[in-house]
Amino acid sequence: MNNEHFSPELEQQALELVQWSVAEGKTLAIRGTNTKQGFGLPIKADCVLTMWRLAGICEYHPEELVMVALPGTPLAEIRQELTRHNQHLAFEPPSLNRLYRSDEEGTLGGVFMGNLAGPRRFKAGSARDHILGVRAINGRGELWKSGGKVIKNVSGYDMSKLLTGSWGTLSVVTELSFKVLPAPPVSRSLAVWGLSPRLGLALLAQVASTPCEASGLAYLPAAALAAIAQNDMSLKDEALTLIRMEGTEVSVAERVQAIHQWLPPACQHNLLEQAESALAWSWVCDAAPLFDEQRTPIILKISMPPADAWNLIRFIDELRGCLWYLDAAGGWLWVGICQVSGADKLHALIREVRAAAGSATLYRAPLPVKQSAGIYCFADESVKRLNEKIKHSFDPSNLFNPGRLGLN
Repeated sequence: MNNEHFSPELEQQALELVQWSVAEGKTLAIRGTNTKQGFGLPIKADCVLTMWRLAGICEYHPEELVMVALPGTPLAEIRQELTRHNQHLAFEPPSLNRLYRSDEEGTLGGVFMGNLAGPRRFKAGSARDHILGVRAINGRGELWKSGGKVIKNVSGYDMSKLLTGSWGTLSVVTELSFKVLPAPPVSRSLAVWGLSPRLGLALLAQVASTPCEASGLAYLPAAALAAIAQNDMSLKDEALTLIRMEGTEVSVAERVQAIHQWLPPACQHNLLEQAESALAWSWVCDAAPLFDEQRTPIILKISMPPADAWNLIRFIDELRGCLWYLDAAGGWLWVGICQVSGADKLHALIREVRAAAGSATLYRAPLPVKQSAGIYCFADESVKRLNEKIKHSFDPSNLFNPGRLGLN
């Protein structure tokens, strides 16, 4: 399998390759720079279609807050160009390559096809909320487009948003247009040390319920910081509650001062300036506590109502042998299971997530665990059936990344 490799440089070449695969019944493994090959189940395909040569920024209109680029464009190149104009990708895409032992950060296409977003998501939205349009090739070998190149230019079904999170299983994307936003002039974080999970969550919930407009709300227990400190970083051996404020100098200072009145008495805290704040949030964004595959071979990300986070944390601690931390004021919970044979714990945790009306995505696990648990924890079986119908409508012959998401 995977005997032939193709790397188109033009959209027309990609179209002809897909049409050839349709005519010959050849399945395709679609890749960028392959930094996230560990996500999902193994792809059993006849050929490999790599998109890294279909790269470059086609259009950029800073005054219109819109960029158009090809899917193989390195994410670092996108960031560099935006920084020149004091703009950024507000959904804060994470670099998850370290989870899969890759040195490269990945491509623009990988970010949107994975619908990847970081700690700012609860305020700015996900990658799906920022995509404006696509050009793509479906599993019938047809070139199609959706959306446009300006903000608020979509009528009818916005098919481009449907592709985000599909991990290359619906179409081969050949162009993306997306919105960008001005980067905040000041970004600082209040670091509060030593709070218990319950007190830390209570503080995050209080900040989230006020007009302070925090852009990051996370809690890292001492064990999570100890995992990060293995990389020769000097960190306190205490839990860290992290609150990020962004905006103008005056606005940030006023909001940080307002938060002080909600801090528990006599707790230790300090203000992280721009560089320190960015480093701390990169730990949260990129799942730094879970990098070590030997320590946490099984990783899942749980989305849930923040009000249920405390009960789920207690359940995880009772399971023992798990490493976790919270993001989005408890709306996201990253969990690493510290046993290769942790399938029983994983299934128990998934049952608890379903009971709390949450959902979970398995980001890393040994193959037998993936096969038994599945990649997604669907709250309802009907959601899985809907995903399978969407897959069939775009790719009726199951040519693209067959088997990756475990859909029929």
